[in-house]
Amino acid sequence: MAAEREKYENELTIAYEAEKRKLHQVQYDTRKVELQNQLELDKLKKEQEFTQKVDQLKLKNDCYTKNVLKSMVLDTTKDIYKNLDIKDMKVVNMGGENGN
Repeated sequence: MAAEREKYENELTIAYEAEKRKLHQVQYDTRKVELQNQLELDKLKKEQEFTQKVDQLKLKNDCYTKNVLKSMVLDTTKDIYKNLDIKDMKVVNMGGENGN
């Protein structure tokens, strides 16, 4: 009787460990799929960001003509000098007389 009970307990332990191993395998596979999905999502985000950046740069390249860039530089320079605490300023032409 004790031998049969021990045999039954061993069979239960073996079945329990087999089910436990299956559970761990399913958890591992689930985690693996989640990580793969996250990597794919990150990849798609990076591709979209890259595409947006390329489109933005193309738009800037098409729209920012030489005159617009000069105007932007002048506006930025104006903003910088507004924020500086300069009471007296003189402008001197260092380029010579050719006007460049």
